[in-house]
Amino acid sequence: MEAGQSRTRYLRASVRAGAVALVAAATALVGLVGSAEPAVAASAPVIASGYASYVPSSLSGAPSTPAANNFNVLTLVQGGAASVNTASLTVVGQPASGTATSATTSTTGIVTYTPTSSTTGNQVVTFAYCAPGVTYSAGNASCATATLTYVPPVGLQAMGADVTPTGMSITVTVSQTQNVGISVIAPTSAPQGSTVTVVNAPSPTVVPTSSGSGLTAVTVNSIYGITAITPVPPGLTYIPSSISITGGDSLSTGQFTATYCTAATSSCTAQVNTGNYKTAYPYIETQLNPSVVVPGGTDLTLPTVTAQFTVTGNVGSTTPEYLTEFVSQANVNSSLAGSGVADFDGYPTTMGTTASPPPYQAPLALTSGTITAPAPTVTGLSPTSGSTAGGTSVTITGTNLTGATAVSFGSTP
Repeated sequence: MEAGQSRTRYLRASVRAGAVALVAAATALVGLVGSAEPAVAASAPVIASGYASYVPSSLSGAPSTPAANNFNVLTLVQGGAASVNTASLTVVGQPASGTATSATTSTTGIVTYTPTSSTTGNQVVTFAYCAPGVTYSAGNASCATATLTYVPPVGLQAMGADVTPTGMSITVTVSQTQNVGISVIAPTSAPQGSTVTVVNAPSPTVVPTSSGSGLTAVTVNSIYGITAITPVPPGLTYIPSSISITGGDSLSTGQFTATYCTAATSSCTAQVNTGNYKTAYPYIETQLNPSVVVPGGTDLTLPTVTAQFTVTGNVGSTTPEYLTEFVSQANVNSSLAGSGVADFDGYPTTMGTTASPPPYQAPLALTSGTITAPAPTVTGLSPTSGSTAGGTSVTITGTNLTGATAVSFGSTP
């Protein structure tokens, strides 16, 4: 009995040991399978491409050394800073002419494009952002790329006015002009009834450190309150709430407004059809927050403004866009008259004029498109079938059929 009992206990112990070993092996196998599962890559951010401006030195009135454009590309990221690793911003494609670099903070991602003195034509920079926690590497599925296209303006618009600084010990009125660049990206033609997108990209500029000469010479300490007025092109009707703002530099990002104006308000301040000010309603007014003070000598890039319009004008008419008023304030200092504030409220004038007051000159068309006939659409046929021998009269109903010169059934005229 004792021998038999001992053998039974041994067998039971062996079974129990075998079960434990089997469970341990199964657990190890599950762990092995689990460790083989690939990690799920973070989703790449969604980034829109954008437009910016630069001024070629070949343009009349342009400086010999083009100003750099500083564009906050974080404004092109869907969801903003929370959707990306802000430090992952990388320039991955250089322009054909000039150079592009990037700099980041937790709230901005500035791509700086510096043209050369010989740069002309559109220039494209490709940049990338990655998902939170991801560093950029080529081909990484958690990173996405987009482009910035830098478009030169068709020309610089000279804006002029007489300026009488206030607060100085001597009152002096001087003639002043400023050359303003705005690159407008819009279709060269559009069918009546269609929707078009118009992009206005202000050209970068270097805030002057001085103005005038001789007894009227002043040091420009800073400027603020920059405002531009562009009437809605004739033949286009603004689509409500379609204005969007992107870009700008570290000073102007989040400090820039664009307002569609049909009447005078605190945000709609243009001089409408007054003397040399030829603005008419409706217009779009853009303004840098007056609390943003830009020191003299600073490279300044204002944001890009995009809006949508319905083409409502007559077929064959054009849709030119103009800059009709440009406003800025400057804190200035004169060795003879002390400090003061110079309010500039410019209208289109002759480039390089020194006349007082500057003469009015019809503004330069920043862009112009042509309205074309809308494409015809067919909504019905009667009858819907007939003899292959031909000879059946067919009535066609639809829209925009006036002026049609030919009808085809499939490939058969």
